[in-house]
Amino acid sequence: MLNSPQERRRYFRIIDVVGLRISTVSEAEEDVAFYKQSSAERLRQVSTEINDSLDVLSRDNEQLGLIIGMLNHKIDLAFSEFNIQTGDEALLLDDIFQRHQVNISAGGVAFPSSRGFSDHQTLNVRIKLFPSQEVVTVLAKVISSDPREVPPEGMSDVQALELRERPFWVRLNFEDISMVEQELLAQHVIQKQASELAFLRKLKDEDAES
Repeated sequence: MLNSPQERRRYFRIIDVVGLRISTVSEAEEDVAFYKQSSAERLRQVSTEINDSLDVLSRDNEQLGLIIGMLNHKIDLAFSEFNIQTGDEALLLDDIFQRHQVNISAGGVAFPSSRGFSDHQTLNVRIKLFPSQEVVTVLAKVISSDPREVPPEGMSDVQALELRERPFWVRLNFEDISMVEQELLAQHVIQKQASELAFLRKLKDEDAES
């Protein structure tokens, strides 16, 4: 049973376009999956440890923990932006994402992929949200990875090309995600839903007036 509005928000889903970077994680690496040799990844490891402490703090004061966590996330973004502007090649490469149309919530994501994955495989997932440019990094488990089906009504040339380039449909559940980053995803989903509803209401009003 979902006990709070915050828990229910985890399951709100939208269709959205996001940037994705996916890398596999071996069993030996799972406990330190956020650690890499670049300065950006070392920064994320420290941030993960901070967020773990914030999760403990939030049990006593959820709002305070969330505010401090958001400030920490903003510092991370400012650090990355500074290094990119000063010519850090590793961070320039680290900023490259592939755009995907996805089905996303604060608890998981489904997306078309150029490769398949094994069920229950652990993946390191980085998601860039638009237009905010926020980047969320999580560990996720593969729920399913199946060949995509051809729509019964047929496809355009563009859709056929997309299917050839990304023939798999992958569903992931977020297993290791900080409270702060889950809140970022939840807010993003809710804001997108609100924008879409406002747009539909505007179209309905325009049709009623014409």
